[in-house]
Amino acid sequence: PVAGPRSCTAPQALYTETGIWPITYRRRELVIRYMRYLVAPDCAASIPRAALQTALALAREGNRRSRALDLQHALRTLKYPVVMDLRTEWTEDTSVAGLQLRLKESLAEYLSNDVDKSSRLVALRDSLLPSLSQPYSLAKLCAARAYLQLPPTLAKVLARLIGSCHLYAIERRRHMPGNIERRWRVCRFCRTKAVESELHVLFECACPELEARRREFYDSIYALRESARGDRQTMTHWEFFAQLVDEEETAELLAELVCVMYVLCDEVPMVEVSSDTQLRETP
Repeated sequence: PVAGPRSCTAPQALYTETGIWPITYRRRELVIRYMRYLVAPDCAASIPRAALQTALALAREGNRRSRALDLQHALRTLKYPVVMDLRTEWTEDTSVAGLQLRLKESLAEYLSNDVDKSSRLVALRDSLLPSLSQPYSLAKLCAARAYLQLPPTLAKVLARLIGSCHLYAIERRRHMPGNIERRWRVCRFCRTKAVESELHVLFECACPELEARRREFYDSIYALRESARGDRQTMTHWEFFAQLVDEEETAELLAELVCVMYVLCDEVPMVEVSSDTQLRETP
């Protein structure tokens, strides 16, 4: 039950949690980075530098075969377009550096907006974004997280949880045949009308087995960080979650709790509700 991220994992989570850029942005960034090297005053690559200047000159003349026009088009076709003004004088400290910055801003906007609008990435949206100030910094939005340094099994369970590729009914029943409404994905543990979501299972479910596991988890956290007791009283569930995954020691305890929840998910079958009539009959 603890396999790593799969094809169903939301790609935005892979980028925000690992610091890896989407390939569409990575390719463009490599070109701009090489441009920055070529326009530097101390660049020794005279022939590539001359080729760049020729490409820019052809682009200004409207020659459609110019590589500079190809780059301008590639930047313009991004989901959040980046403007490349070919009329300017291209220098390392101004034009190219500014273009590199605008590309990073575009990527930050793409990731933050997609996460914010996603109905799946609840753990990521409600734990990561509130901890960042706007406008979002790409260095903080897209970075390798502390929990990835955990042993692979523990790192994988947190990655699956944050990437919405976990074993809870809200996600598992999303991929089953038929249009299974969100409200029908009820909790298998407390068997109430509560939706079996990440938040519900980790922090709210009143099932005695889950409550006992949760108490053990909190005791371990408070023994490690006495200040966490006060934080738990003042923070929302996801704010507390964000604090836990941000430190390797507390992230390990959280991952162990998630592992236990996954094992219980394998042992307890999901509640099959496929209509509002069945839902009304649920306690």
